[in-house]
Amino acid sequence: MNNMDSKAGSISALLVSEEEAKRVIGPEGALDVLELFFREQVSGKTVTPPRMHVDSSEGNMVFTAGGSEGKKIMGFRVYTTYGNDDQFVAVYNSGTGNLRGIVFGSYTGSLRTAAIGSLSIKYMARKDAKVLGVIGSGTQAFFQAISAIKTNNFEQVEVYSPNRDHSASFASRVREISGVEVIERNSARDVAGEADVLILATKSSEPVRLRFPLTMLTSIFGSYHPTDA
Repeated sequence: MNNMDSKAGSISALLVSEEEAKRVIGPEGALDVLELFFREQVSGKTVTPPRMHVDSSEGNMVFTAGGSEGKKIMGFRVYTTYGNDDQFVAVYNSGTGNLRGIVFGSYTGSLRTAAIGSLSIKYMARKDAKVLGVIGSGTQAFFQAISAIKTNNFEQVEVYSPNRDHSASFASRVREISGVEVIERNSARDVAGEADVLILATKSSEPVRLRFPLTMLTSIFGSYHPTDA
């Protein structure tokens, strides 16, 4: 971590690389922060304006912003839809307006999104849920699975992805980090048939059509495309 210090502009802020962020916060920390934020939101102590975007012929620049009156912080995240990970989060003191720090990379964004889904699982899934199903095997599917395992005592993860190499990599990583058994299935229907909780995290432009039992909790995520909003 480095300090950005400019006497001319009176700026003193912490610069955090993605690798440094990975050493500082993990799924458990993200879950704690998001749960506190949602509790503050219920009390009317947060600000969460709609996201905005700047469009070009080749892609979009997207801004998400928010703040916490209780913590006296506000900030924004900016990223693009060009397929790269050039993004950062800037945090300000909402009492003074001073820039407190900038965190680079997509890691914290992935943690945040996963924590939101996992908190819904924590409070809405059946207490006896043992099998976590995941359709998709990309970055967000991985973070969703690891975060969900932190909130529930899942004994098994079942995954389906049309890309078998990605599926195998997902299974290996989740198994190594969590110690939970991971089974690769041959279809999304197979996963849905076994899961107590089902996470859909794909880039598919087509709807995933499955029959879900009324007792199953389904958590669905997809990429944000400003042109479709």
